[in-house]
Amino acid sequence: MGNKGGKELKPETISDLKKQTAFTEEELQQWYADFRHDCPKGNLTTEDFAVVYRRYFPSGDPTKFTDHVFRTFDTNRDGTISFREFMCGISVLARGSLDDKLRWIFQIYDLDGNGFISKLEMLEILQGMYKMMGEMSDSLPYDEATPQSKTEKIFRQVDRNFDGLLSLDEFLYAAKHDSAITTVLQ
Repeated sequence: MGNKGGKELKPETISDLKKQTAFTEEELQQWYADFRHDCPKGNLTTEDFAVVYRRYFPSGDPTKFTDHVFRTFDTNRDGTISFREFMCGISVLARGSLDDKLRWIFQIYDLDGNGFISKLEMLEILQGMYKMMGEMSDSLPYDEATPQSKTEKIFRQVDRNFDGLLSLDEFLYAAKHDSAITTVLQ
């Protein structure tokens, strides 16, 4: 990854990350210094991830939701997020195209990785979100007041073939053609 105890990345790591991300060498070095400061062991754990989310959602419990976001970053499925995995994910979210971002979000919802989002998968993610939001979820509109009602609303609007599953194509189409759905999905 980088120099074990150092604050700078090795040239070969920089070269690889410049190919895999949309960041410059200077940006990568800064991200790496910050990453090593926050994660001296060199990897993020699910607990580390939840700590960050707790800062933004102090009235809720982000654990369930962050487990799903963590899974999306942890591409090699080793139970930690390396600097490389972190930067590849951040690159998509910060500088990726709309399609790239939506595909990344789709992966959060597609829990079993079969290329479809079922109502149960959607409900699982939304339950985690609502738990994370805590008191903030109390101010949602009636048809989004619970994870169940929000799941039903999304499927009514997005499931164009009414098969009870959201394909990537349905997900992309809905997100691109209806800003209200994009907001609901995010």
